Amino acid sequence: MNFTTYIGIDVSKLTLDFCVYDQVSRHFIRIENSSDSIENIFETDLILKQLRKTKAFFCIEQTGIYSNLLIQFLQKKKYHFAVPSALHIKYSIGLTRAKTDKLDAERIAVFASKNVEELRQWIPQREIIDELQALVRLLKKLKTVKGIFKNRLTEGGKFLNRKIHGIVYNHCIKTVEAIEKDIHQIELDIDTIIQSDNTLKRLYQILCSVRGVGPVLAHTLIVLTNEFKKFPGPNQFACYAGIAPFERSSGTSLNKKARISRLANHEIKSLLHIAAMSAIRSKTEYKLYFDRKVEQNKPKMLILNAIRNKIIKRVFCCVRENRLYENRIK
Repeated sequence: MNFTTYIGIDVSKLTLDFCVYDQVSRHFIRIENSSDSIENIFETDLILKQLRKTKAFFCIEQTGIYSNLLIQFLQKKKYHFAVPSALHIKYSIGLTRAKTDKLDAERIAVFASKNVEELRQWIPQREIIDELQALVRLLKKLKTVKGIFKNRLTEGGKFLNRKIHGIVYNHCIKTVEAIEKDIHQIELDIDTIIQSDNTLKRLYQILCSVRGVGPVLAHTLIVLTNEFKKFPGPNQFACYAGIAPFERSSGTSLNKKARISRLANHEIKSLLHIAAMSAIRSKTEYKLYFDRKVEQNKPKMLILNAIRNKIIKRVFCCVRENRLYENRIK
């Protein structure tokens, strides 16, 4: 599709900065980040009112929940738009010095004009996925907080006297018990959501049939991939997760082994590592592969990364073919 106007939007908690860019002129707008303000500006601003939906492309920097109101409006009005990661935009812009919200909006608009063919347009999530995503994120935060308090319980006994440790313990243990109760309830709510939707229920069954994939990884994969609609295939997801090796060579001066990139979603990378470690603890094809490669003197982390990639490829293959994974070794 041939777009003639690109609208870059810098999103913050309180404000939205627009830059309407048409290769010749730039039009800047700043409004409050609220539903009423968004509705109003599209009705009152002459430039935005005259936009043709088939010729306008919006680009919004990914900022989590702060961009939700704008995304909902653009989706409702059926505009074309993309929500690339802030890192993608940053590394595509090039060398910069000054930084303001207005400048950022302009840079996002220029970025969109140059990369519109490569940008994947926004794929909306079903409401039930939004609910699942909120619970999965909350569950992760609660587990982190629980870990902080449990560390306090164990460390206090070693470094504090008995009386002070007793005071701290009595307060912390109540908090830990309350968090554990909330965690259990959220896990039940997540399971209820999945079981209530036939598509999610089937997807969850497929994911958990793959060796190494447990409930936490399955929930996270469903949310991150938007029911496997967000990524074309396993290679793109492996790149996103930071487990895809990349070659580093240049002429005769640089010729290094392929290595994974530090640019990654560290949450899913960590979960995949746990899955790989779990998969090699029992007699599975992964265990046989791991032992064979160790005998060949391959680095263990290299082998584990290969197993992480194998898990991802099996997951995507089974989802694509809508079938459970068939284990070779029982």
